[in-house]
Amino acid sequence: MRRFALSLILIVLYAVLGGCSLTVNIEPAAVRAFGAQWRVYGGGWHESGETVRCLWPGPCTVSFSDIAGWVKPPDEQVTISVGPPVSIVAVYTLPDKGASTVTMAPAEAEEVTATPGPR
Repeated sequence: MRRFALSLILIVLYAVLGGCSLTVNIEPAAVRAFGAQWRVYGGGWHESGETVRCLWPGPCTVSFSDIAGWVKPPDEQVTISVGPPVSIVAVYTLPDKGASTVTMAPAEAEEVTATPGPR
């Protein structure tokens, strides 16, 4: 029991002193220029590349800000551990505009050449 208590105290001290941290890098550069940010535990917003220290070890959710014209990454589940900072990369994407299909029918249609009319 004493060993468990000592281990728990060390983990808490390490977390308080910055031993449990998270760094999130956001791509591409264009969304960073538009102010894309991230947050953990639903807290305050952080810039790309910023490291948040003093986190509790264990699972957490990282979420991302909305940027007009871009699709933000889905919330990401991250496990924070004691030791070196946990680092993730989040990528915003452009919306899928869909594909267009052009069908020419009927197959037997004759070729028509368009000529410009009078001006």
